Amino acid sequence: MSDANAIPPTGDDTPAGVFDYYSVPVWMMKGYLEQLGGREVRDGYFEGDGWQAVLSAAPWRHIGSLRVGGTRAAFAGKDDVLAAFYIRLHQKTMRGGG
Repeated sequence: MSDANAIPPTGDDTPAGVFDYYSVPVWMMKGYLEQLGGREVRDGYFEGDGWQAVLSAAPWRHIGSLRVGGTRAAFAGKDDVLAAFYIRLHQKTMRGGG
């Protein structure tokens, strides 16, 4: 899998974001990115219309005796494109709990 610390190049100085999505395994996040118009150009590296992403496994979280895994995603792109993209991605990655 690709290194999420390797932020995709954008050709400009656009700020990028690195986020951990717990309870969202990498295979599921890949599906979400495809649903949002991305295509995997190599393992763990996605390109969409105005955005790029690199996926890897997030570090394990320990909650009592439980271990929770997830996806670390590094995003790059234009601010306005990413803002709209993050709203759509957030809707897919929301998890209930209590």
